[in-house]
Amino acid sequence: MMSFYLKKLWLLLAAAFLSFSASGESFRVQKTHSLSLEDGTSRKQISMGVNDALTIKLPSSKVFLQGVELYIQVPQETASISQNISWTLFSCVKPVPSEDRFDYSGTPSLSGTLRNSLGVTIRIPFDSDSSLKKDALSAMSEKLQSIEDGYVFFRLSTTDKNSRELLQGSVELYVRPIFKDSGKLHLNVIFPQDTAELPYSVFIDGTPCPSVKNFYTLEAGMHNVSIVSDYYRNEMRTISIEPAKTTELTVEFQDIKPLLHIAVPEGSILFIDEEKIEDFSHDIIMAVGEHTVKFQMGGYEIIKNFTAVNGRSYTFLINMDALITEEE
Repeated sequence: MMSFYLKKLWLLLAAAFLSFSASGESFRVQKTHSLSLEDGTSRKQISMGVNDALTIKLPSSKVFLQGVELYIQVPQETASISQNISWTLFSCVKPVPSEDRFDYSGTPSLSGTLRNSLGVTIRIPFDSDSSLKKDALSAMSEKLQSIEDGYVFFRLSTTDKNSRELLQGSVELYVRPIFKDSGKLHLNVIFPQDTAELPYSVFIDGTPCPSVKNFYTLEAGMHNVSIVSDYYRNEMRTISIEPAKTTELTVEFQDIKPLLHIAVPEGSILFIDEEKIEDFSHDIIMAVGEHTVKFQMGGYEIIKNFTAVNGRSYTFLINMDALITEEE
């Protein structure tokens, strides 16, 4: 009989333990602050008390965000008691933090103290490829912080009454988002009117690059973009990629048929393959193959032959000049 009750008691204790583990650590804060990183890469500052919490709201676009860096600073005159101040990062915080709430539960993911110093740096990586590094003067989360909720929850605490009174509202917290040293290229391709969208390939700095919906992730700096196709004219552009930004590039495909540009003096008479050209103010579409161009002006005549190839442009240029010489 006793064994039955002991077993039942053990099951109840186990259920209570699992319930506690699932809900995490419960705690109360004096005030919940909020700080948004939505508007850029600059460092933000906020003043907190030693029993306050801070909700760091991450940018809505987290494509380039690799982590967040915090710096906690206390006044110089209180450095001797800073070891009494603890800080904790929480995950799985419930309920959703807001400035009118005081009671929470969550799972501690990283914690420490100020260690009798004027301040401490905390680095929080979000990406396994993050460039954030730990050093002797900083703390860094070994476990990647989840950013699915769109915020980081940070808490200060102390059990020392003297520290709480001396440092009320005088702890400065600096928050800086850390972005990747890369950006994106968005290639917007415009096909010739009333034609099917035919295949093309993109080369960036000479390397073929597959895309995700015409987006390409590139290191910051200058890049050469070549767009090659058997159905359109090849296009080449030089672009500048800025860190943590998306660069737009619009390319309008041109027909692959050969083009002939005419640059001759006004009043010229021009024949292409024995056919007189009445209007040569714009480029002329040519058929692939051999062609003859004949230029006439007054009693002067020039004849030139060329072979037109798909994807190439040609210029027929007459450059008339006069020369003055001087003799003694």
